[in-house]
Formats: sequence, structure tokens, C-alpha cells
Amino acid sequence: MHVPSYAWTLLRIAVISAFIGTSTTAPVLANPTSAGDAVFVLVTAAAFADTDGDGLTDEVETALGTDPLNADSDDDGMPDGWEVWNGLDPRDGMDAWDDSDGDGVNNLDEYQHGLSPFACDTDNDGYWDFIECSRGTDGACASSYPKSGVRCDIDQDGFVNAVDIQFVINGALGMTTPVPTNVNAVGDTDAIDVQLVILGALGMNS
Repeated sequence: MHVPSYAWTLLRIAVISAFIGTSTTAPVLANPTSAGDAVFVLVTAAAFADTDGDGLTDEVETALGTDPLNADSDDDGMPDGWEVWNGLDPRDGMDAWDDSDGDGVNNLDEYQHGLSPFACDTDNDGYWDFIECSRGTDGACASSYPKSGVRCDIDQDGFVNAVDIQFVINGALGMTTPVPTNVNAVGDTDAIDVQLVILGALGMNS
């Protein structure tokens, strides 16, 4: 797991966020009546300013050492704000190619698909993000998941083969699998599920 080298700045972000909330709209006085009121409005507005629209205020960008005039300071395809709030480094252009959660999807693709770079199964529907991305379903929506229509097709690729057999055996052994393996939806994954998948792979009526 990648830990940003500037972790100490996250504390400052938390303090600023707690102070200003999540709104990007600065509070203003309804009827400024003095120069002091006007200065208050200007200073407060400046504290809330997000010039490049990347989800980080200019003050936070200054604290992090990112460019408040560039939404993607390291030019890696991921906005600074998204990187910070997802535990990545907005100054490291190479972290786009990392697979921080080991789910088979790099961080840039996680961003482009609206997924979490630190969750193998963003929507907790049982199908890891790389399975959903490769099958064209929405990995951020639990009601959208792969359905090949082929019985015993564990990985939903349209075929029952050795990969499905390996997955169901792993499931029966209690190992973590990137797809649900309980074929008959009875109890936990067991020898019956393994037998069903093997029969399916052999083309027999399962």
C-alpha cells in the first residue's frame, strides 16, 4: 500500500476541511458596512477559492506543493483533488500506473471508471473491479454486475473452463476469490459446487 510522503499535510487538510466544511462557497456578509467587513469577505473568499476546480482549495494546494492553477499538477490524468481524497500523491505522475489495491485495475483506470483505488470490489457486489471492467458492467453500482447466462460460468466470460474450476476450488477451500463461487446458492461453496462446475466444463448436463 502506497503511503504519501507528505502525510503530515493531511492533518492540515483535515483541520481546514473541518473549519470550512465541504462547501466551496465562501460565507459572506449580507450588508458589509465597513472596510473591516469587506476585508473579512475577501479573506474568507480567498480561503475557499479553488481556482483550478480540482476539488482542493488554493490554500490546501499550497500546503501540498501542488499547482493551484493546474487541476492535474503531475499530468497523470487524475485530478489533484481525487488523488488526495483517495490517498494517492498528486505530485507523483507514476502512481497512475500503480495498482494500489491489487485488484487488476491501475489507479488511472479506477479514476476513469469511478472506482476506488483502495477497494478490490468498490460496490461490494462480489465481483472485483477488474472483472466488472472487463465485462463492461459498472463496478461502482452493486445492481450492475456480469451475467453471461451460462450456468456454472463463475467468471461470467461466456465459457465454463479451467479458470472457473480453479475459482470454485479456491472458494471451497475458503480462499479469497474475485467472483462469487457458490453456484447452487446453498450454504457455502462446497464439493457440490465444485462438481457442478467440473461437469459444466465437460459439457455435461449440470
